Amino acid sequence: MFKNNLKTSWRSLKRQPFFTFLNTFGLAIGMAGALLISLYIYDELSFNKMFSDSDRIYRINADIKFGGVAQEFAVTPAPMSSAVKRDYSIVEKATRFRTQGSVLVRKSEVTTNVKEDQSTFADSTMFDMFGIELLAGNSKTALVKPNTVVLSLEAANKHFPLEEALGQSLILDNNETYRVTGVLSELPDNSFLSDYSIFMAMSGWENAQDMDVWGSNNFNTYAKLIPSATKEDFQSSLDLLFDKYIVPYAQAMIPGMTKASFEEAGNYIRYSPVALTELHLSGNRVAEMSQNNDKQSIYILSFVALFLIVLAIVNFMNLSTAQSLKRAKEVGVRKTLGSNKSRLIYQFLTESSLIALIALAFALLFALISMPFFNELSGKSLSMPFANPFFWLILLTSVLVLGVLSGSYPAFFLSKFSPVKVLKGGGENSLGGGKIRSSLVVFQFAISVFLI
Repeated sequence: MFKNNLKTSWRSLKRQPFFTFLNTFGLAIGMAGALLISLYIYDELSFNKMFSDSDRIYRINADIKFGGVAQEFAVTPAPMSSAVKRDYSIVEKATRFRTQGSVLVRKSEVTTNVKEDQSTFADSTMFDMFGIELLAGNSKTALVKPNTVVLSLEAANKHFPLEEALGQSLILDNNETYRVTGVLSELPDNSFLSDYSIFMAMSGWENAQDMDVWGSNNFNTYAKLIPSATKEDFQSSLDLLFDKYIVPYAQAMIPGMTKASFEEAGNYIRYSPVALTELHLSGNRVAEMSQNNDKQSIYILSFVALFLIVLAIVNFMNLSTAQSLKRAKEVGVRKTLGSNKSRLIYQFLTESSLIALIALAFALLFALISMPFFNELSGKSLSMPFANPFFWLILLTSVLVLGVLSGSYPAFFLSKFSPVKVLKGGGENSLGGGKIRSSLVVFQFAISVFLI
């Protein structure tokens, strides 16, 4: 029966080439747009998930209001990492970064500098913290000593072959000499460290050693919790830091100051954790390590993708029901020869699913052609995950559901025709459906205007 329906559907589509083209092209455009947006959303939602135990890692944020100025920081004081690691048993590991921006790099015997756009000081614990592998060097000792540096693979290749990198000397900003102790494997684009090519030992940064200075916020601090700890547990621990460290530090600077007087003046210092896997969509704070997005843009794009699919479905329904007069006699003859309503519905749904599958092939082609322009627009490096079986499973399932949805109204509309009326040639008015088609057209235009 399925084979027969497939044959009949194919013949029907070939008999109406222009109608088939319009329906297929309309679905393909909608599917291609939704596919590109879906890949973008998936990339946004997968940020930082490649790191080991990413679900247990949190960055500590600081919300500070002082002197009438309120700011939201992505950085905390230098002693924060050691304090949470020392004081709270729920913290398994902690590490810090101190970003430096661009830096000029050259070998000692070379006079020409190479500019690296992003560099940072980093604690030696960063590799163990995030489960980052080194292509060359020992991750446990790579950033322990001052004036040592770990390079990204791209940065290392600018100066010397990978196998010769270890032990080489580099001069940074025409000032200090660093010894190369490691080369990083390439990090995915959807990680907060992907833009960084120079990692310098934190032990060589003087201010990083000020373990009693709680008044300046310069360090991106990350903590990994033990498996049984929760974000709420960590928040409760962070709430204790103000009384334990900030107040005594402030009193040493401003004799007579109390917590009550500080808060009565409208000031506050609040620390809070944000999960590493949620970091990219948490908005941008002062001193972020990478450009973040926000959840609102993801919601907006999700609705745009949904509306594109809805437009494609409505377009299919309109075109299919507009062909009702041409298909009416076919339905009348089929019913006269014994076809029941359920078989007719099955036949028309097979037809719409076949169109959806053909549209999928064109949608993939359109998406591939558009991908370079879409990547330029979005600042991404997206690609089609053809090697991923889940991609095909989700795609084919979605397309079949789309085919059934888009063909459902035409199928039920056409299958209810009365053989007597249609074979007598009662005209379009006898078939009905005009109001629904008009409503669908209005709905189509409304969505288009809304998207514009």
